[in-house]
Amino acid sequence: MPITTRLLGLAFASADALVEIDAQGRVGFALGAGPAAGQDVGALWTGKPLTELLHQGDHVLQTLMNSKAGARSAPLQILLTAGADRVRRASIRAFVLPQLAPAISCAIAYEGPAIPLGELDVPPLIDAERFLIDAPRIIDNSRDLAFGFLDVHGLEQLPEALADRVQRRIEATLQSAAVHGSSAAQITQERFALLRPETDKRDLAAEVVEAGRAEGAELAAESFTAPVPQGADSLCVLRAMRFAIEGCLKDGGLANPQIAFTESLKRTFRDAEAFRGVVKARDFQVHYQPIVRLDSRAVHHFEALARFNTPNGPAEAIRMAEELKLIEAFDLAVAEKVLKRMRAPGAGLLKMAINVSGASLGDDTYVENLLKMTSGSPEERKRLIVEVT
Repeated sequence: MPITTRLLGLAFASADALVEIDAQGRVGFALGAGPAAGQDVGALWTGKPLTELLHQGDHVLQTLMNSKAGARSAPLQILLTAGADRVRRASIRAFVLPQLAPAISCAIAYEGPAIPLGELDVPPLIDAERFLIDAPRIIDNSRDLAFGFLDVHGLEQLPEALADRVQRRIEATLQSAAVHGSSAAQITQERFALLRPETDKRDLAAEVVEAGRAEGAELAAESFTAPVPQGADSLCVLRAMRFAIEGCLKDGGLANPQIAFTESLKRTFRDAEAFRGVVKARDFQVHYQPIVRLDSRAVHHFEALARFNTPNGPAEAIRMAEELKLIEAFDLAVAEKVLKRMRAPGAGLLKMAINVSGASLGDDTYVENLLKMTSGSPEERKRLIVEVT
């Protein structure tokens, strides 16, 4: 059996249709079963823009076009057109084979039968925690993003049945504007958050008010957006988003969440750069606290404690470093200073303890570097204690 035939069989074992997209987002090759019975995807899809095959799928194409060579994408949920006013749920995964780049190879797996558009269920909005979990993937795979909030006033006063209908309309409005459809969340009863394309200038507040009016509800709404800087470190953006959302959840909430996000983002960028400078210049002190045995009052070892020339103290700096994945370089810098002190004249056989983040210990690179730093004197390893923070 030819290897190409065997590979084709293996591909169809995990997918219903195979598609190749060119650099313009157009289908250059298609093979497999169509979304409706009897359809030939080769004749039906080849030569057409992928967006024509999808129901509200511009965000899907943008994500696929950002695929990196040699990396398999996470599955994206899509709706394929399956005839007049009918769609079929499916998932699509992409892989860029370096030899075929910039063409993108996609595998499509159908989920359930084709259904009328009117039967599409609007999934409930995710909560704040899920929103923050999903946000890094969206930020890494999207360009020209804005972080938005929507405040809807008057929902609490609506009768239950009417409130449910209005809620579904709000969810549908936000999901139609959100990147990937699912990047919209309900933070409080009347405040919502979403990641949306910065180029989308729709007035979501006006749309929600009109949607409420169509159900017989008089609402008031305000929307706020703040752009996500292009090329920004996704971890810095995520930290700023968390700050803004946590502020919304506190008693009284935030009056201007978009300003809180913008200011927090600026501060995070500034603090991260400053922390990198501190680590690079070793511009921090290490204080040594004696740890005493209670039975004999003898010093068992000294705990090395880092101190910074900042008003917020070490706890806030360490928390930031862990969130932004800057902690490994810092933990190694602390170990370097402690080992230098252990080797200084008069140190004798003192034992020293260093606090190490669990994130650093879980990274093989940190462990390898620490072993390399102590390889010249194995006896030092017996005097070096590691405390997991």
